[in-house]
Amino acid sequence: MRSKNNQLKGGFSLIELLMVIAIIAVLAALLLSSLSRSKEQGQRVACINNIRQLTMAWIMYADDNESRLAPNNWVYYAGSQTQATNGGSWAPGVTRLDANLENLKKGVLWPYNQSAGIYRCPSDKSTIETLAGVRLPDLRTRSYNMNGHINCDLNEIDPITPNLRKYSDILNPGPSRQFVFIEPHPDTVLDGHFGLFALSQPGYNDWWLDVPATRHNQGAVLSFADGHAERMQWAAPKNFTRPLVRTASAGDLSDLRRLQAATPSGKNQK
Repeated sequence: MRSKNNQLKGGFSLIELLMVIAIIAVLAALLLSSLSRSKEQGQRVACINNIRQLTMAWIMYADDNESRLAPNNWVYYAGSQTQATNGGSWAPGVTRLDANLENLKKGVLWPYNQSAGIYRCPSDKSTIETLAGVRLPDLRTRSYNMNGHINCDLNEIDPITPNLRKYSDILNPGPSRQFVFIEPHPDTVLDGHFGLFALSQPGYNDWWLDVPATRHNQGAVLSFADGHAERMQWAAPKNFTRPLVRTASAGDLSDLRRLQAATPSGKNQK
């Protein structure tokens, strides 16, 4: 009995064992949370680097074409397979349908950087689909869209729609504040054109045409015409339901105004 009692005194009680397990669980949760944050930060840095390289290719194209900016024409209407224009584009094709790199290789920026990785954010886990909308396991080839007010032929239909044709047109705002590429919401992305109503366009200037992504802790990475890139933190969630949706809250409207402030304003610029 003396030996048995000594063994019991030297062991853990049930309460002590539960406390140890609880402490281990808390430490594991903290560690996993830290690892998750580190992973996201690494992916964000990679995304910023990708979109910066894409923007440098965009700048080099303008340098080689007497300041003319890379075309950014629509090639797809939402909900149909209708071609809106046969004009060139920095990224022809529909990324939700593209199963290979052929359309990216047809883009006017491809000769300036032939690394397919710069077209996709490492945090983007969205996959391609069939024309019928059936999801396939392959990742999409592109995560970024270009500001719809940059050298889009269809903007010329509406005389009040701002449209930058040349790099020298980037005046209001200037290159350091004029955004070029953005991460669109994965459910709104189709072709390479990010639709956005300018503040100078009455009627719909408090509506989203396309919706930005929120994959970086309710933020998205944008690049600017001077070549730098940064993450923009959104004040409100971006819950995409359909194209052309009114801003859902004061915070959502504030986010839209920030993008509009980084977009050309006024009449078309030739």
